[in-house]
Amino acid sequence: MRIERLVMTHFRNQRERVLEDLGGADVVALIGPNGAGKTSILEAVSVLGGGRGILSAEAKALLAWEVPKNQRAMGWGVVAGDMDGRTVAVGWKPKSDAGKKDVLVDGNRVSGDVLACEVPLVWLAPALDRLFFESLGVRREWLDDLTAALVPGHAEAVRRYTGHLRGRMKLLQTEGVEDDWLAAEEFSAARWGVKILEGRATYCEALTGFGEGVALRLEGAGLAVLDDDDRVAALAGKFARSRDIDRRMGRTMSGANTVDVVGHVVIEGGRKVALATASSGQHKRGLVGLLMAHARLVRDRLGVAPLVLIDEFGAHLDAERRAALIEDVVGLGCQVWCTDVVWAGDVAGTVRVVEISGAKEE
Repeated sequence: MRIERLVMTHFRNQRERVLEDLGGADVVALIGPNGAGKTSILEAVSVLGGGRGILSAEAKALLAWEVPKNQRAMGWGVVAGDMDGRTVAVGWKPKSDAGKKDVLVDGNRVSGDVLACEVPLVWLAPALDRLFFESLGVRREWLDDLTAALVPGHAEAVRRYTGHLRGRMKLLQTEGVEDDWLAAEEFSAARWGVKILEGRATYCEALTGFGEGVALRLEGAGLAVLDDDDRVAALAGKFARSRDIDRRMGRTMSGANTVDVVGHVVIEGGRKVALATASSGQHKRGLVGLLMAHARLVRDRLGVAPLVLIDEFGAHLDAERRAALIEDVVGLGCQVWCTDVVWAGDVAGTVRVVEISGAKEE
């Protein structure tokens, strides 16, 4: 999708903003001082991918805090249209069912999973600068966002699995609960957990042929269930056997939630470096390589180029490598949205510079 028009209402610090005539731009550069709302606009674009967006925020946290009380019930909304007349809309209201977002394509309500395939995204943001150095939960969430664009139903599996794990933990911490109740919750969690593991494995394997020096693989004892003839029963059995320790620890110690994703990058001389032990420069090179690999994979499998979002564009790479990255993604047909304090880029493609100075466009 190449966005032609973007409308935001009550989103973050954007009370109301309309950006138009963008479809012909290969690069949409959002520039302005810190705090003007550039990243908020980028985040608005990112929620069009069906997930939680570039900052992984809950839907309720995206509502502009300064919205008058008599307007808060309206919630927030983001609407985008492309050059072919297609419209995608994502919105949320405080009184919505279980905090769910409304998702529409051409006026028809769809699931977030459908949207993830309709508007595939990939992004580079400061929050990813230590992706392979820190919490494995952050890496799993990142991997699941990428997988959702290629594996139908993956995002739904993640939501269902998370919900059943919460339900199981409540039962474990409740006195006198029947084993049958626990077994039923564990079976449901296992069913969705296996789907998650299968989806992640499918994505990592598919990415291998598009990496050009970068690759991902899964690691962890939870992967053993994929070698079992009855994968769901195997994972449900793990849950049953770990009830006592899970009750004591207050979290589930087995399953898809324990599997990590590790990566490597090939550097000069053909040496393979694990991203978890790489230098900051090598880590950055790996992230850029993974961004490009995902873009190529999406283009190959879905026949469309993903939207590429880069927050704080100038902070990631030197001028030469920034130009090379833009040339590569624009060459795939991607539209790139990026933020920076000033725009000094000499890059390939048509650039539309949008100056952001506050709550309204200048």
